[in-house]
Amino acid sequence: LIAKCSYIVTQNSTAVFEGILQRKPAILFAKSDFHHIFPTIKSEQDAPEAFARVAAKNMLFMKYLYWYLRMNAVDIRRGDAPAKARELLAEAGWNLRL
Repeated sequence: LIAKCSYIVTQNSTAVFEGILQRKPAILFAKSDFHHIFPTIKSEQDAPEAFARVAAKNMLFMKYLYWYLRMNAVDIRRGDAPAKARELLAEAGWNLRL
């Protein structure tokens, strides 16, 4: 279905991530990990702009994917993975003593 659609409209779904891989834009209706690249509709007034952005089809999918996975995720293959995980958890307010 994603391969044949023009765009994805969802509350917060892994379908959006699959859509990024297939270069499909999305419109979000809730707080989402993907709010950096896609418009989020919080009220009725936001809808026209959100649909206009989706129609423009000028989203930088691969740049976003690199930023999302390489710059903001922990790569468990790297030696510094445990320290990076602790760092991200501390930034989120978790003070773990691992």
